[in-house]
Parts: sequence; structure tokens; C-alpha cells
Amino acid sequence: MILLAMVNEGFAKWVINEVQQRDWSYAELARRAGLSGATISLVVNEQKNPGVEFCTGVARALDLPPETVMRRAGLLPD
Repeated sequence: MILLAMVNEGFAKWVINEVQQRDWSYAELARRAGLSGATISLVVNEQKNPGVEFCTGVARALDLPPETVMRRAGLLPD
């Protein structure tokens, strides 16, 4: 299996930390974000780059502005 380079290497760790701070499972994040558990798993395991849909869903789940998550992911400039 070929691993993809992350858009921002720290993004997966940031998502993991946000989930842990809320005492959520990845299944809970997926449910709140409207994403599949497989998609969450692929991004946090750095096997898939986050896209706009992923970032928007995670922003909704975490109650953050989408731009904040997209900047963390490296999809928008700081």
C-alpha cells in the first residue's frame, strides 16, 4: 500500500487531539460530521488527504468555522 503525503502533517494529530479532548470515538466524529468511519480512519491514519467536504464536516462536528479546519489541513493559507 502506498501512503499519501498529508497536505499538512500535523492535521491528523490535530484531529486526533480534538476527538480525545471531547472524549469521542471516531464513530462519533463521523456521525456528527456526516462522514463515513472509513473516511475518518483514512485521514487520521494519513492514508488519505482531507478535502473540502471532510474539513467542512469536521468543522460542523467540532463547532468550528470551516476556514479554521481548512487552514489546519493546509487547504487555505494561514
